[in-house]
Amino acid sequence: MRTRFISLALVSLAIAGRTQDVQEAEKAGLPLAEEDVARGLLETFAAAREAQDAVEVTAALEAMHGYANPEFRAPALEGLEYGASSVDRKRVQEEAQTFGITSKDENAERLSDLETGARIAGARLLGNIPGKESEGPLFKTLKQKDVREDRPQLAAAVIDALGRLGYDKATKDVHKIFRDFSDVHTVPAAVRFFGQTKCKDKDIVMELCRQLEPPRQTSGSQLLTGAFATGGQNERYKIWDASRKNLVWTLEQVTGQRWRADDSGDDEDDDEGPSEAERALEFVKENARELGLK
Repeated sequence: MRTRFISLALVSLAIAGRTQDVQEAEKAGLPLAEEDVARGLLETFAAAREAQDAVEVTAALEAMHGYANPEFRAPALEGLEYGASSVDRKRVQEEAQTFGITSKDENAERLSDLETGARIAGARLLGNIPGKESEGPLFKTLKQKDVREDRPQLAAAVIDALGRLGYDKATKDVHKIFRDFSDVHTVPAAVRFFGQTKCKDKDIVMELCRQLEPPRQTSGSQLLTGAFATGGQNERYKIWDASRKNLVWTLEQVTGQRWRADDSGDDEDDDEGPSEAERALEFVKENARELGLK
């Protein structure tokens, strides 16, 4: 796997060539680390990368997460592309011996978790640093089938990073993830993405409005609350429940109105008027032009 290795010898050059892009940092809503702080963080990352230790790499990247320094992009890109090393495999083997784990599948999962942790940290950090050099690699990662299907937490981190960068070119791909409604990590991130990018797609906004009500059973109108849902239905409810706060926030960003998303739609008051979803849909239809929706 191709990497962008930053040696200790190059740290001073990275600092010397640092672009003090305060405007971009302010856009990200984060400060720039002072030069001595940045130098220390880069040195820590370089040592972790030289050790080829996923745990140390992850910690080093997370330590940079409170800043938007352009020179942190290279470590973030390396984290995004991190591949498990022999050091990581040795760690997994030692843990297996300590805890008596004999399953090859469990050990493989643990190794994957270490790799994914570093990649998530890289994605999170890239979301702090505006520019096509951050957007392109993140979008490329989102398009990878194994990331979407086998590493949902990484996919969610990538979606959030793209959202924070305002990368609306990913809308089509994120919309597909939202419509699939199949994972408790990626769907909430997809919902929030539409608020982060101030989505102007009327059809998507209307889909979000419909989600103000929880999923219903295939037959009948009974809400799929935890008490009634089973199997796949219960999973859909869990996904909706994990998404509801982001849904309320996103719709407020897009419509300027605060809507309520809860599972009380089957109580006695439900027959007295339109549901929250219906009210939101009506508002969007009536105000689409003023909201800039197309």
